[in-house]
This record gives sequence, structure tokens and C-alpha cells, in this order.
Amino acid sequence: MVLTIGLMMLAPASAGAFPGRNGKIVFDAPDAGGNSQIFVMNPDGTGVQQLTDTPTDSFSPVWSPDGSKIAFTSNRDGKYQIYVMNADGSGAYQVTSGTEDFSPDWSPDGSKIVYSREALWIAVMNADGTGTSKDLTTLENHSPSWSPDGSKIAFSSNRDGKWEIYVMNADGTGVATRLTSSTTLSDAPCWSPDGSKIVFVGDPVGQVGYGIYWVSASGGTPTLISKGDYDSPDWSPDGQKIAADFFGASIVVMNVDGSNPTDVTPKMPDAQEPNWQRLPLVAPVGGFVEPVNKLTVFAPYLALFGIVAAVAIVVAKPWKKFEN
Repeated sequence: MVLTIGLMMLAPASAGAFPGRNGKIVFDAPDAGGNSQIFVMNPDGTGVQQLTDTPTDSFSPVWSPDGSKIAFTSNRDGKYQIYVMNADGSGAYQVTSGTEDFSPDWSPDGSKIVYSREALWIAVMNADGTGTSKDLTTLENHSPSWSPDGSKIAFSSNRDGKWEIYVMNADGTGVATRLTSSTTLSDAPCWSPDGSKIVFVGDPVGQVGYGIYWVSASGGTPTLISKGDYDSPDWSPDGQKIAADFFGASIVVMNVDGSNPTDVTPKMPDAQEPNWQRLPLVAPVGGFVEPVNKLTVFAPYLALFGIVAAVAIVVAKPWKKFEN
């Protein structure tokens, strides 16, 4: 009986239920000279640090899946290209070398970057800059977002006459699925941490107007999060918050239902394009696994086993006396 109870207590909870821990928010904002630079801050707006400082533009920053690097767009070498730098702004290197490249996003395993080539079609490239790029679409498309499981890419396209949200296979094969039907447009898609939803900005037909919405990854009726002139919504890794920029204002963080919107950059009114850092967990999140110290993981269970064993000995001693 004692052994059975002990084994039940030793059964660990599944870590797969936790998609990620919230880290810092990276974003871009103009410097005193009017050039866009990249900054990082805590989710409440404190601890702002400038990561880039060049006489050119750097914008559209996005964290790597393990939170150690940042991909971004810059024209520091004359043309807008995709670059990658360390989380502290050091070690920047060029990834693409096309005519004009924008809107990077990482594959879940961190090995590739998908982006918008010349703001017209979507391409993919090795994140370390090696090899050649591969075009995934040939029509007017932009704002690609890679699904957490790596199998799909969401993007915005006007292939049907209006900018709408579509989902395609990550290798570009097959027929893309249209998810929205808008009065004027839908844009800036971003997957939820569990891959079940896509947040975007737009004015879906039959809704209350322009704002932030989410739609099921398989399609359906969009759900309003917050009405207003927002752009670049990003889901927090824990799935509980949305960060977005408000035109003419700054970066706003709100609950996933749109409640409690908070301006976290009140002194940086032109801050935009927020992207939330995903801190790794023990369990796989978006295609990577954090190294685990097995002794650290099992130490609590070993201690518990020792307690159970001690109780078993204490209980057994009176039985010995009774038998004698």
C-alpha cells in the first residue's frame, strides 16, 4: 500500500501544457535624427535599451525561437536586407542579398528565416546566410508568420483583389487557404503560441470595424479583440497578452480579450512593431528544447521517495513489535 501511494505521488505533470515564458519586447522607434532604430524593454515598458545606432534605418525586429538573436530589416549597406544580431545588439550579420527584403520571421527550429522579397512575394533563406533563397510564392504577398509546429506559414495577399489572410504549407506547395473576408483589408498575421489561432488587424465583413481580431487557424468567423487603428499585433508566449502598436500613439499591451490596454511606451510615441521574446521551457516550444539538468529535474522526486520510504519504515516497526 505504501509503495503504491508513493508511485502515484511521483508521477510528474506534463510540461507540454506550457507553451512558453514571457521575455522582453523588442521594437523599433525613430532616433533623434529620424532614423528607425531597434530597442528592447520589459513587458511593462521599463528598462528600455537601444540595440542599434546607425545613420540608417533598422526595423521589423523579431526574436529567434530560443530568444538569443534578433532578425530585422536594415538599409545599412545601401539596400533593405535581412540581418541577424545577438540579443544585446552585437554581432550583426547580413542574411539576404536581394533587391529589397522585408518582414523577417523565424522557423520554429531557428534554422531558416522567411521574409517578403521586394514586398511582392515570400521567400525563405538559411538563418546563417548560407546557401541561396527559395521563393515560396509568386504573387503579391507579405507579412509571413511561421506556425509554431513549423508546418504552415500565414501571410497577407491581395491575390483575390483585397489584402486578406492566407495560410500555406511551409514549403510553398499546395493551394493556400484564405481565412478572412474583409471590407477593405486584413494584414499582419501572427500565430498564437499553441498554433490554434491567428491574430491580425483588419475590418472583417460583418464586424464592428477596423481593429485587432483573431481567427481559427482552420478558418471561421473572426473574433474582435480590440477596435482601433492598430498594427503589428503579437501574441505573448504564455498566450495571455497581445502587444500591438497604435497609429499615432505607441505600443499597447492588453489582455488577450482586449481588456486592460496599457500604453507601455508613453515617452516614445512613434514606437512600433513589437515582438515578444519567448523564453525556453524544459518541454519543446516552437521546435526547440532547452538543455535539462537531469539531477535538478529529479531531485524533488528523489527527496519525496526518501520521505515515503522513511514513513514506510516507521509504519513497519510497530508491526514488528506486535509480531514479537
